[in-house]
Amino acid sequence: MIGFDNLLIIFGFLFLILGFLTYWVGIKRKINPFLGVRLPQTLKSADIWEKINVRCGILIIIHGLAMISLSFIICEISFWVFLAVALIPLLLNVIFALLMIKRLKN
Repeated sequence: MIGFDNLLIIFGFLFLILGFLTYWVGIKRKINPFLGVRLPQTLKSADIWEKINVRCGILIIIHGLAMISLSFIICEISFWVFLAVALIPLLLNVIFALLMIKRLKN
């Protein structure tokens, strides 16, 4: 059976891959309907698309590295800690993207 600490490593590597893909999509400046932060506001402007995807990609990479590091620091973790570590970065990226959109519109 896979423990939650091993799941943190797996999810950490998945976040690294997702972060690099999001960063790469942002650098290309081509709006993509499949990859990246796809909010209605980001699909309207290439500038907003680039800024949000590059910054969110970097944040996702940092969160992936934090997950991998945390799995080596904490040997036994509960399901709730795993869920918090996996979901909080995603929620933070959505909040960050919405704040960026609001700031870039003004």
